[in-house]
Amino acid sequence: MVVLLGNFLHARFELDTTAGVFSVHRVVDDDEIVADDDDSGIGELEFPCEPAFAPTRFDPVDGEPPAVCWSVPTGAPSSPYFHPPFYFVPAVSTDVDRLVAGVSSACAAAPSPQPASPVPPLTPASPSTAAATATATPTPTIDAPGELVSTFSGLTLYVMEHGSAGGGDDDDAYFSVRFPAASVGIYATGKFEASLGVADGDSVDAGLAYVFPICPAMHFGYDAEADAVMFASHFDGRTYTWSLRVTEGCSGSTDALRAALTRHLWEAQSLRKWSSLKDADKAWILRMMTGEGEGAPSAASRTESALFDLDDDDLADMDLAADDEWDADGVGYGIRSSAAARRATGVFDVESDAGGFYASPRKTAAAPGDDAEGDVNALLELGMASSRAFVGRGSSVGVFGLTADDDLEFSAAIDGLAYLDGTPLVAAQMMLHDRDDSMLMVSPVRPDRVARVDLHRGAVVDEFTSSPDPELATRVRRLAPNTKFDSDATFVGLNKLGLFRMDPRLPSGSQLVPDHGYTFKPTSKPLLSCIAATADGGYAVGSDRGEVRLFAPGAGIGKRPKTTFPSVGAPITALDVTADGAFVLATTATFLALLPTLHPEVRGATGFTKPLGKSKPAPIQLYLLPQHVALFGGSISFTPARFDVSTASGSHERVIVASTGPWVITWSLARVARRDVESYTFMRADDVVTASSWLPSSTSSFIVTERNDVKVAHKQ
Repeated sequence: MVVLLGNFLHARFELDTTAGVFSVHRVVDDDEIVADDDDSGIGELEFPCEPAFAPTRFDPVDGEPPAVCWSVPTGAPSSPYFHPPFYFVPAVSTDVDRLVAGVSSACAAAPSPQPASPVPPLTPASPSTAAATATATPTPTIDAPGELVSTFSGLTLYVMEHGSAGGGDDDDAYFSVRFPAASVGIYATGKFEASLGVADGDSVDAGLAYVFPICPAMHFGYDAEADAVMFASHFDGRTYTWSLRVTEGCSGSTDALRAALTRHLWEAQSLRKWSSLKDADKAWILRMMTGEGEGAPSAASRTESALFDLDDDDLADMDLAADDEWDADGVGYGIRSSAAARRATGVFDVESDAGGFYASPRKTAAAPGDDAEGDVNALLELGMASSRAFVGRGSSVGVFGLTADDDLEFSAAIDGLAYLDGTPLVAAQMMLHDRDDSMLMVSPVRPDRVARVDLHRGAVVDEFTSSPDPELATRVRRLAPNTKFDSDATFVGLNKLGLFRMDPRLPSGSQLVPDHGYTFKPTSKPLLSCIAATADGGYAVGSDRGEVRLFAPGAGIGKRPKTTFPSVGAPITALDVTADGAFVLATTATFLALLPTLHPEVRGATGFTKPLGKSKPAPIQLYLLPQHVALFGGSISFTPARFDVSTASGSHERVIVASTGPWVITWSLARVARRDVESYTFMRADDVVTASSWLPSSTSSFIVTERNDVKVAHKQ
């Protein structure tokens, strides 16, 4: 017998009590649609009457009519018109109750086979593990992984399955309810280790269904609109996005849960105890990692800048996202960054003809097969004085000219670079010098010296060191110019303990400028890792401990840093800074951190020129949403993030670019400064991207170096 359960706005529900199934029919203007005009999709779905498919009543907020919804396990039928989870708005509210009661009765009467779970339970793993480990069929009997630290209840657990890692589009995945009533516990499992346990029910005491190690691989995110804590997990080649939200009808928020997860994630990444921090530093870190804070200082503090006085129309005009149409050919692929933002992202087209696509310099300049095994395009430098791009690959450098229409022309390849004694030179860092006439290079093979390559002669002509005795020479970890746009005679070097100035004009033996540097006490273990300069010669210095220090312009590197920011919770692999020093951009493996430095109490001052003390502005964390982490293959490893380069008088940086794997991501600085961190744009390249950088004075074109190619991407 077939029973009509309800007529909805775009669907009719029927229950076949004989066959033990209920069906959903798509309806348009009271006419049933069985198939598309082109027969590409179905208009009817049929489900067995099993507990796994039982629908529930959903009462929206703001006076909207009730709806029926249910979660559909992996492998359930779907069509272009019906996606899990299903929400249908009825003509009258009694239809919802009739449908729920009818199907629930049929489901209760049906046999109850062991349902196939869309996600197996996860057992604890080391925070250094990139993916969690799975065990048997899900059942709430997993023992507590450690000492229970805190508990949270009144939550609903949702899950989104993305299929094979890196496959599909996030428009093909939907959240479904996993546990309507869930409780959560945080368990200490080691000195700096903790796990998140989730139970199906009001308490974790009866046992856990899932246990997730709290580590960077979870890629925590926060959906402010839904007040949802989101994170990712990986199992058997698949990636899942999870969402914990306050259960409908329950009061409260996820604030306490977010704060607790932040503390334990910070400990897992920094390998330091949260209790060792000062209260002001704790508050600063919480504001960054939970997305809370007052935003960047207003434009009144930033000379001649209207960056923070922009309204929504202004932002739309300058956005990277101006079009709702997407070019899916080649690498010109884009996607909306966030369903919550409801804002179209930009389109970038990477040309593949002679005008915009170039093979690696090595392959262009040499016969096939000449490459040393394992050599890839690894380093990228843009010349401000010469309008050229330089790509480092093994012991070679490719030189490209930048044309007036923002394209590349291959100029030359400098091959077989070697130290003066003939030892091959494979640089870990290179920096243009002396108005782009030279390239300074540092290699881990000889970290005590800096090699200077004459770009006109195509060879190493000088080697600089701090002492003629190799045992006493300072090891050089990173290089920086005098100022952001100045590659004059002297330059600044960085090692784990401090920074120092070197002058190639000094006599051979030592090019270290006496009394012009700052060295921390070895016992303090600063572990300095990277450096970036402002336009007036201030320096931002990052560390493996996640801290950022700001040194004043002029003779500032000979004095203590003016401002020290607490650890962002992960080793900093690269830094960039705006020309005026208003923002410092720190890159870590799994997220970026934007640190506003404008002094909130002293007009025109920054943390470079006046200590910020307890007045440090709230930092801003840039992360990828868990569903995009899944799209990107389940793991993130950012290349150095860069601001665009703005040299015009009175202008300021407007955009940020970074990459992970084959994906290039861009952010609008104005939106990020307003804490709209989810409105990013991304495109996919043909291969792993090793470096990316905006073309000088451009916010619509950037260079992308892949392992064996160099390209220019243009916004359409």
